[in-house]
Amino acid sequence: MFKRRARGGIGMITLNTDGRQVAVAGSRAAVIKLYHVDAGVVCSLIGHLAQITTLAFSPDGQQLASGSMEAAVRLWDTASGDAQAVLKGPVQDVTCLAYSPGGRTLASMGNFEAGWLWNLETATDQPVD
Repeated sequence: MFKRRARGGIGMITLNTDGRQVAVAGSRAAVIKLYHVDAGVVCSLIGHLAQITTLAFSPDGQQLASGSMEAAVRLWDTASGDAQAVLKGPVQDVTCLAYSPGGRTLASMGNFEAGWLWNLETATDQPVD
């Protein structure tokens, strides 16, 4: 069980595939709280410069992707809470994220741009028509 008290309430929440970790962001916050269902709060993920708008766990649960209104996707190690990468492309206000089943590709979508596919092994991107 976890409790989250955030100004403005919870804006984003996602559960990893084994159901043991939960990532939560406040509706107006630029911080993510990572919880383990047995231990409670594991860590705070700090790095976004604007409101977080979407969260997604990788299929193996070892990585969390977060998108925000700063036109960036951040990747986090879920074991340590360390930032792994910042993916910046032409997408504004990242609103949706989804990993491929193998976890090597991340799809992102914004409010005003086309979707983008990120090769997570090379950190390169390509537009999706």
